[in-house]
Amino acid sequence: MFEKSGHDIFREYVKANFPLSDMSLFETLLDSEFHLRFELGDGLKNGTKKRVVYSTTKATTIFEEIFSPEDEVWVLISSKDCRPCNDFLPQTKGYLLKQFAHPEGLSTATCSDITSMEIEEDNGRRKLVNYTTRHTQTVFSQQTRQVRYRNILAGIANHEMGFDPSIGDPVYFVHKANRIAYHMYDDRGCLVLGPDREAIQFLYTKYNDWLVDYHRPYYDAVFKTS
Repeated sequence: MFEKSGHDIFREYVKANFPLSDMSLFETLLDSEFHLRFELGDGLKNGTKKRVVYSTTKATTIFEEIFSPEDEVWVLISSKDCRPCNDFLPQTKGYLLKQFAHPEGLSTATCSDITSMEIEEDNGRRKLVNYTTRHTQTVFSQQTRQVRYRNILAGIANHEMGFDPSIGDPVYFVHKANRIAYHMYDDRGCLVLGPDREAIQFLYTKYNDWLVDYHRPYYDAVFKTS
């Protein structure tokens, strides 16, 4: 009988707690009926350090409401390795994994696919070129205190602003015991997922002013108490 890998254990955990998720290697999306999306950029000018600092500060505040220093955290990183992906908004190679101290039970799963792209040559002619994309999911666990999460959140905020160090790979942090997932997708916002309403009710109440207005009717219907 084969021992389950950390990746297999995590997939089962996600299926039990976040059933709307897509853990296929091509997509990698954690999702839940019970979620909150917070605005981070607040309309500050794009391409400025002021926006990066502001977004990172708000993202860190939400993160620290969920994770205490001694908490056990699942980390999920989804990455793509392909020429078009690497040429467009390149990230600082190797920077992300350096922000974790001795990842425990590190497990990866990979697959590849071929995509076609039409490019223009120097002579003006266009031709179809095939590229192989390698998709990788990396899963491991850490205590929060072993994660330089402020650097990670700043790197994510930097990515589309064109600053270094830059992190473009999606990163999810999942509180093992409380079953809360956190994902900062870029300088614009972050997403918090829970297995039920009660798990993240406190964030809806405390940071209500930070919620994305577009989704507010849904959040009020789910989380607002009389």
